[in-house]
Amino acid sequence: MRAKLTKSEQTYLDLSSVYESYGYERFSMRKFEEYSLYLENKYFLNSDHILTFNDPGGKLMALKPDITLSILKNAKNKEASQKVYYRENVCRLDKRSMQYREIEQLGLEVIDSPGGVTLSEICELAQKSLEAVDEDYILCISDMEYVLGVLDTISALDTDSREKLLSFIVSKNAHELKDKLVECKMDEGYANSFSLLVMQSAGKEETLDMAASLVKNARMEQALKNLRSIVQNIKNPEKIRIDFTLINNISYYNGPVFCGYVKRIPRAILSGGFYDKMARKFSKNCGAGFALSLDELNAYYEERPKYDVDTLILYDERINSVKETADLADRIRESGKSVRVEALFPKGLRCREVIDLRKSGK
Repeated sequence: MRAKLTKSEQTYLDLSSVYESYGYERFSMRKFEEYSLYLENKYFLNSDHILTFNDPGGKLMALKPDITLSILKNAKNKEASQKVYYRENVCRLDKRSMQYREIEQLGLEVIDSPGGVTLSEICELAQKSLEAVDEDYILCISDMEYVLGVLDTISALDTDSREKLLSFIVSKNAHELKDKLVECKMDEGYANSFSLLVMQSAGKEETLDMAASLVKNARMEQALKNLRSIVQNIKNPEKIRIDFTLINNISYYNGPVFCGYVKRIPRAILSGGFYDKMARKFSKNCGAGFALSLDELNAYYEERPKYDVDTLILYDERINSVKETADLADRIRESGKSVRVEALFPKGLRCREVIDLRKSGK
């Protein structure tokens, strides 16, 4: 009997076919990189905690905390854009348990492919990735340049105030946000309107129209153009939510960002966006991608079968022939059933039928 695929395995098989149908190639890499890659780009990472070891030659190596950096480092320099997908593990510190964990990710990256086609394609594939997990999903999108453009309107904004404002936006703390904006000398009416936008839960068009009324510079205008392009070109716009509180790592991402949710899992399982600043550091013009966490799929979506095995054969080698017992098990397996042979009934085992040869003596 063929073993049933786990939810993560099935999701990978489904999505690898989808990605390849869009022209993405499978990208494979080692489990570790030279530590210098992460040291030189530590401001792109969310944590300084990286597991390291010395190779036989004395070179300091690290277990990968990030996939994108490895792809950018190893991507070939060529004129055409590069589209790759991967299934890899990253090693990161769990801030709750303070222990390192291996996290399995399925994702894709596009390098050196500017233009609106990439923008809509990335978002469409993010939707398809969530749909492969559960048809009941939501993809939240934003453009960090819009929020950063709002902060640009504040003259002489110091780093501490900037960080506090961003934290109030992420936590949807409209009251503290407004007070801090006014404290930073922003017009009170504008501060109030922006704080309301952050809390906005209306439809996409209403949210975008409200955002348009607050545009004050080219940075905000381009961000709004990006968001309208996504909404207009995406195939399932009813699954999209505009959320200006979505701010990924500012050192890592710029421009459109997104995160995805499915019904059964109480946190985002997909995140990504555009990272042109980081791509340029590796002599690439632009980059974009996302990662889907496969780790939690089995825990939340795997339904335990009613039985662990179809048939349990109990035997006693003192009175039962080992060969005849094995032959009986093989005949039953040939009929498509699973068979387990034991001397004693395993505690907690669930089986459809029990054949107890100990009683017959055969």
